[in-house]
Amino acid sequence: MTQIDGLCGIRQKRLPETHMNDLRKGKPEMQKVLEAAEAEVGYQAIGSASKYFSELFPMRRSMPWCVPFVEWVFQEAYGKDRALEMLCLQKGGFIWSPQSLLMFFKHRNKWHRKMAEVGWLVFIRTNNEWTDHVELVVAVTDDFITTIGGNCGGKVQKNTYERKDIRISGYGEITYE
Repeated sequence: MTQIDGLCGIRQKRLPETHMNDLRKGKPEMQKVLEAAEAEVGYQAIGSASKYFSELFPMRRSMPWCVPFVEWVFQEAYGKDRALEMLCLQKGGFIWSPQSLLMFFKHRNKWHRKMAEVGWLVFIRTNNEWTDHVELVVAVTDDFITTIGGNCGGKVQKNTYERKDIRISGYGEITYE
């Protein structure tokens, strides 16, 4: 195992690929979002502007875009109405705040502190104080989760975290058919 610089300057461990779950396992509906996220790995924003934020919020100035990345991936996979429902937003429209998204999951009893599954969201405290980042979980082992996240140093990338990492606030459960 090697140490790497990761999400927003956080030190994290990267697992050898042979120890990661296969992204293609799971429910067929889940495959759509995993494939949409995987296709975006390597995307680099121009300054603070990302295509994900500007497509979902065309009339607003650019803001942090980890949540818009997740929303965009779900919208690409399922369309706007289904994406809103799956992300516990329903007809309220897309949002950009990780704290607000976390609250929507909590209000719908789809928030878990320790339990993680492929296809769910992980909420992270990059500043060790409040939840300010979210990523899509693409692999889970007993000790690690692997994610795809947007706005990770200005790009979309894969990250691996220890499950006991104290910066992990918890997980948002996504219901797939």
